[in-house]
Amino acid sequence: MVNSERLRPDRLRIAKAVEVRDAAPLQNLADLLEDLCTKTNSDSGLIALATEEDIPLAFFGDVDFPIQLDKKDEKLVLFGSHAFSNESFIQPFFHNKHVVGYIKLTGSFKDVDQTHIGSLITVYSKLSSKELELADKTAKLQYQNENIMRKQKQLEQAIAFKNNILSLTTHDLRSPLNAVKGYLEMMDFTLNNDFNTDQLKDYHSQITKGIDNISDMVDQLNEIALLELQRIELNLIKVDLNWVVQEVSDVMQGPALSKNQSLKVQRSDKPLYVEIDIPKAKRIVFNLISNAIKYTKHEGTISIELREHKGMANVEIKDNGIGIPREKLHTIFEPFQKLNSHGTHGEISTGLGLFTCSYFTRLFKGSLTVDSEVDKGSMFCLHLPLAKIGF
Repeated sequence: MVNSERLRPDRLRIAKAVEVRDAAPLQNLADLLEDLCTKTNSDSGLIALATEEDIPLAFFGDVDFPIQLDKKDEKLVLFGSHAFSNESFIQPFFHNKHVVGYIKLTGSFKDVDQTHIGSLITVYSKLSSKELELADKTAKLQYQNENIMRKQKQLEQAIAFKNNILSLTTHDLRSPLNAVKGYLEMMDFTLNNDFNTDQLKDYHSQITKGIDNISDMVDQLNEIALLELQRIELNLIKVDLNWVVQEVSDVMQGPALSKNQSLKVQRSDKPLYVEIDIPKAKRIVFNLISNAIKYTKHEGTISIELREHKGMANVEIKDNGIGIPREKLHTIFEPFQKLNSHGTHGEISTGLGLFTCSYFTRLFKGSLTVDSEVDKGSMFCLHLPLAKIGF
């Protein structure tokens, strides 16, 4: 009977509601208890919540811990009656007509007027209940304030993201647009004056390159927007990572050769099965190799090596390029954090590629690491968990 009463859902709910959430003692309760003990000549006193286990909120004098009501007193107190003996007086206090705790005084009450003590402790139990209600309201208000501050921070981050997008579109997109416009004007001049086929071909090539840059930026901006909205869908399948990396590397041989760079791939001596979304995994590898090409000078070297280590499939992409300052290494996977404003051949950077890589890698339950030194090169390593063989 006692256990079922103590564990009644409404009692637990209300007792928890008035519990001091930061577990700090309530000074007002301690002062009330000391004042009550002084007026009743009690040796010690205790204010406690009655949940699964009694929780002391304030105590005065020498109190034994852990505290526990005996079965006889508990039956009376939890049903709203006081318990009195020659050595103790226990008075419950209420919240919304439910018993949520009690005040217990200990002393020599053999020759003391029970009615007098009862009146005093009843008044103080009501004061204790009011203090706990105030503490609960204060805690709820604090929680609401924290929630508002958290939402305000999220709003500030959203505004900062929007401003970054705006800054990117007005600054970084302006350069390729101006270049395209300039080459169109020169093309128009050449057509109307000194017609030169070689010059027109060069202008056409530069315009195409500028449009490609703009298209790439727009694609990445769209991708980053989807990431922020968490609308990315995954189509996970098990595949040999060697094949994925080799396909991307074959495509990237062209940009590497245009800068007379050596791009070599060393595949693992056995299949490395991972569970990935192939287009997004290719995007990771493409961005990492593209950065290596972009930030490595003419006739530089880029090596890609795949291996298995401790249940992970690792892809190391190493270059002997311009490197990354050590103070920037901890921010390069954040959006809009550019390694450099331009590559070694003037290539444009959006500051979104590595963020996208990091985001997709986490979706695959993997990780990205980097080691770099200025003027000596960088090594990015993609770590993906090996999948169990068997489809």
